[in-house]
Amino acid sequence: MTNDLDLLKQLAPKDATALDVARREDDLADILATPRTGGSTTGSQGRIPRRAVIGGLAAAGAASILVVGPPLLPGSKPAAAFAATPPVLDGCLAEGGPATQTLTSAAATAAGSTLMGALGSRYSTWSLFTRVVNDQPVRSAVVPQNVDFSLVADGSGQRTVRIGAPEVPAGYDVSDFDLPTPGTVIRDEKYGPGQTPRIYAGALSAEDSTLWDQLRQAHPIAELGTGELFVAITDLYKEQRPDPAVRAQLLRLLASRTDVLDLGTLRDREGRAGLGIGVSTSQPGGLPARFVMVFDHVTGLLLSYEQILTSSPGKLEVKIPAVIDYALFR
Repeated sequence: MTNDLDLLKQLAPKDATALDVARREDDLADILATPRTGGSTTGSQGRIPRRAVIGGLAAAGAASILVVGPPLLPGSKPAAAFAATPPVLDGCLAEGGPATQTLTSAAATAAGSTLMGALGSRYSTWSLFTRVVNDQPVRSAVVPQNVDFSLVADGSGQRTVRIGAPEVPAGYDVSDFDLPTPGTVIRDEKYGPGQTPRIYAGALSAEDSTLWDQLRQAHPIAELGTGELFVAITDLYKEQRPDPAVRAQLLRLLASRTDVLDLGTLRDREGRAGLGIGVSTSQPGGLPARFVMVFDHVTGLLLSYEQILTSSPGKLEVKIPAVIDYALFR
């Protein structure tokens, strides 16, 4: 995370004198901190322990950075301090009905896809990471990260993380800040044979019970429920594009969960239309949340993943509903 902290220093205004580390840690704890079991601990063999990838942070390199604003002027009154978050996509919070039939049909279509699997992944990601200067109101921008992850069969690879295009939500004035330049490389790591950190190191099975076991070995789905299954599949796509048979089986596993909702056709953050599904659950900090996934209608590929706080921000200074995590695959 050193590179990200260096970047943060470049983004802070000239009169910002200190970061409230305790506040930052409290905020992160509400989103990310929860006991995780069942994760791999074989880091020496290039595996990433599950605890290290809560919220998709480690796999991307680090959390996204928000721009923090200047302290209030003398005599001014404190304003509501809300961290900038991405807009909620249309339809993500719809009630929906059971998704079993829709996902079963999508699995049959995916099984016949001619688009084969491949190691590696390209995606954009963002997670809420609030920084407060001298405990003053937050002035922030959404700064995503673009990840290029290459991987070959011998376990060697490279992960490069670049700054994406900053997004300044309506009503936020960050004209006093030097926003990061899109394309700036903040992490570039190369790994030798067998050294690339991965969650799923072996070949994935298209057999339902075996694939289920592979997902559960790295993610405590039994303890945390269907929301964790969404996370497990998202983490998988951050490392590879599964073969058609595996894509189909992943959709069947989702179809077997009675709490998965059919949200109809949704559009992701690039405007691509796909099959939208969701589950109402709680995020790792225990706050009520909606997890959403969008799959390509033809190939069965995962297009995007969203995590949205729905009714309570806890200690987080965000407007509800609030997107606190997303991944957009390319």
